[in-house]
Amino acid sequence: PASRPPSPSPPDPRHISVYMLRRAAPAAGSWLRRLRHRLSDELELFTFSMFAAASTSLATSGAVLHITQWSGHDVGSGGRLWGGSRRLVRYLEVHGDGRRPLDGLRLLELGAGTGGVGLAAGLLGAHATLTDQASFLYPGEELPTNVSQPSRTLLDLARENVARNEGAFGAAPPVVARLLWGDEEDERSLPHPEYDVICGGDILGFTAAHGDLLR
Repeated sequence: PASRPPSPSPPDPRHISVYMLRRAAPAAGSWLRRLRHRLSDELELFTFSMFAAASTSLATSGAVLHITQWSGHDVGSGGRLWGGSRRLVRYLEVHGDGRRPLDGLRLLELGAGTGGVGLAAGLLGAHATLTDQASFLYPGEELPTNVSQPSRTLLDLARENVARNEGAFGAAPPVVARLLWGDEEDERSLPHPEYDVICGGDILGFTAAHGDLLR
């Protein structure tokens, strides 16, 4: 009868342990990066609460966007370009939608605030729609007694930043649209019936809105 091939030798347990440790261990420097991000976010929260907002810049795709910021007294926390949004821009620049570059894709930014992420996506070639709610408060929230109703909204801020950077986009700048999460009328009014990419940076702070966001 034909000889049977020899049974493979069992793997060396030491090699398995080393392999699993390599798989389980975080990439070199990742914990330092996360610590740096956390410290940066804490500093941002401090400066946001203590100082008036100033204009900032956002570099991507070889260009620099000039971003106007408004203070929390004017429009709440959405008036600032936070670190999480900057990191999302870096991800979109390197990875696109995770499979392909953004060029030519329809991108919807939720909770745009300043519009920084959507503007950067536009520079990367996406047909970007920047959305936010028109009201200062989410439905069901009450205005604090020491806060007056603002006369301008985050939609106004996003439009200002689109206009401020219009020269970087030529004939097709990003579009600003109202979108209250869960509002079907707002959804039907968006420029595109479907989007290839839906993204948002620093949009989970208001837990009351999570249910409508998931819907």
